[in-house]
Amino acid sequence: MRLLFALLLVLATTAIAVAERRVALVMADDDYRLVRPLANPIHDGEAMEAALKKLGFDVVLETNRDLRRMRRALDDFREDARGADVALVYFSGHGVEISGDNRLLPVDADASSLMRWTRPACRWKRCATRSRPPRKSG
Repeated sequence: MRLLFALLLVLATTAIAVAERRVALVMADDDYRLVRPLANPIHDGEAMEAALKKLGFDVVLETNRDLRRMRRALDDFREDARGADVALVYFSGHGVEISGDNRLLPVDADASSLMRWTRPACRWKRCATRSRPPRKSG
């Protein structure tokens, strides 16, 4: 009887996990034009994509995006994440912290001045807030 109960419990929890809608946006930038290029972000992004797919996530992989395309990917992801039970954003690439703001750097980021760092960068708080799906009420 205990074995039957344990089997039913495992089946019930598996069904709940399968019913969950999981979405992920994986962004990986290594081909920077105006700052030092990186060696591994694309490989890291592809590895994360594969791992998340094994966990049942619907994954969108974006690579080497400029600021406009990075923001568009985040906006598209926000729409895709509506109604999802789990929404995850993963970034592999350059990032900086300026005056307490963490920023994700797109491939067109310019390191020649502070103003140029702040304009072509996606502020993480803004990205996270914009990408967060609305909470379910109830």
